[in-house]
Amino acid sequence: MQISKRKGYLDLKRRIADCINANYGKYLVATRDQPLTDADVRLWKFSGEKLHLVDACEDIRKKAAGDQDMSDESQKDPDLELNSGVEFPGETLEPFISTSQTLEDDTLESSVVVVEVRDNLNQGFAFKYLKNQRIYIGKCEFCTQKKILKVECACKRVRYCTPECLDKDKRWH
Repeated sequence: MQISKRKGYLDLKRRIADCINANYGKYLVATRDQPLTDADVRLWKFSGEKLHLVDACEDIRKKAAGDQDMSDESQKDPDLELNSGVEFPGETLEPFISTSQTLEDDTLESSVVVVEVRDNLNQGFAFKYLKNQRIYIGKCEFCTQKKILKVECACKRVRYCTPECLDKDKRWH
């Protein structure tokens, strides 16, 4: 599958859904009433050791075999979609769906984009997911590049793109 790096994450989700519908349409008709949409696709960014991803998938398989009920935990926090209860060993790309962030704005060179697809509307996704996460896009206080600001200073007034930028700026801030 190919997509322009100038496209956003919502375009990527729609393209993935279209490709799955085109290649597995006959299978999907047997398991669901309608074709996949972007709501049936969830994107994750993984850049760690591959063994951590394999372990997380194995944990999901074990929990599915045990058929554990975790509905009590998910009722405590309405923004928490517990699913299997296993946390993804990376970060979700879902908060970027409604932003103007494009694929070229993110550093995906050393990462793998993991695509999670649910079979039908009644079934949840596999990984634990916190809805309504907030992301900050702006200029890093140290390197002044427009990026996703992932690190917040202790003063809560300044944000940085990486922990390294925070460390480098500690002398001045």
